[in-house]
Amino acid sequence: MHEIRKNYFKKMQVALLTLGLLAVISFFLLFFLGEMALPEIIVAEATLITLLIFYSFYRVKRSKTYDERSTEIILGAFFLHCIIVYFLVSYDPLRVVWLQVFISLVFVFKGVKLGVIATGLSLLVVLFGNYLHFKNSEGFFEVQLIWTFVTSTIMISGAAAVVGRYYEDLFAATYSHSQLDGLTSAFNSKSFREKCEEMLEKAKTHNNNVAYCLIDLDNFKIINDEKGHLFGDKVLIMFSDAMKSKIGEDVLFGRLGGDEFSCMSLTGKFDKMQLEFAFKSVLKELQEKFRYTVGGSIGFSFSDDVGYDFNKLYRVADEAMYNNKAKKKT
Repeated sequence: MHEIRKNYFKKMQVALLTLGLLAVISFFLLFFLGEMALPEIIVAEATLITLLIFYSFYRVKRSKTYDERSTEIILGAFFLHCIIVYFLVSYDPLRVVWLQVFISLVFVFKGVKLGVIATGLSLLVVLFGNYLHFKNSEGFFEVQLIWTFVTSTIMISGAAAVVGRYYEDLFAATYSHSQLDGLTSAFNSKSFREKCEEMLEKAKTHNNNVAYCLIDLDNFKIINDEKGHLFGDKVLIMFSDAMKSKIGEDVLFGRLGGDEFSCMSLTGKFDKMQLEFAFKSVLKELQEKFRYTVGGSIGFSFSDDVGYDFNKLYRVADEAMYNNKAKKKT
């Protein structure tokens, strides 16, 4: 999940947990005042949900960002609550509203696919419960009320799906604008450095070796002058896409500017030899695609040699890259 989405979801998470806490407090207040006569299992289940809300509050406050596990715990407990209340509190015809609230939350927090599953499960619970009650000759909802619940649930699901997709697209657009290079969709210089420093901090904590490399496409100005800037842009886009495809998601990849790119990874995920091989194979693909000689130089540095300081890693890799470039001219 993107950082922007995580930050937004954390605020929503805190707000919903707060509302949930107020709801269970009001429930116990009415119960102890004798305003609600409920089966013991409902009281026990409400107590469990209260404990889960407090536990989720603890996890969310302890986490610096959105805690997805807490959401899964609460949604699971909420669905259980909906089922128990639906079958044991038959005198409350509005208890089906809890299922519709549950469906909306699943769409928002877990996406359209799981939202559709939640909708199907909720409808099955209501229809199956309705069948059992009629079969046992017990009072239950009228057919018109069941029809209203089914149609309104489908409408709510559709609206929640549209809203969910809208926010997903909005998050993606915002993330792309703030984190990614506009031409190649690699990380831009600012976000790449931030993510590298995060990786270095974690690697230092666990004493893991990090490989850093700088990549520069040779004589790129000549390419732009001879073939035009649109051709040069195509080369940059294909180079970026091909590199990302070969190195995978475990390796950070960014465009620092112009024709200069950079990578960082744990050596256990992708070492120097693999990066060099990926780089050379991409250059070969570019030459075959555009029928034009595209060269490049690469330089490496390692945290085992220079430590976990980004500036030092960059400086050493930059020197190695230009030494590599100079050797080609001699």
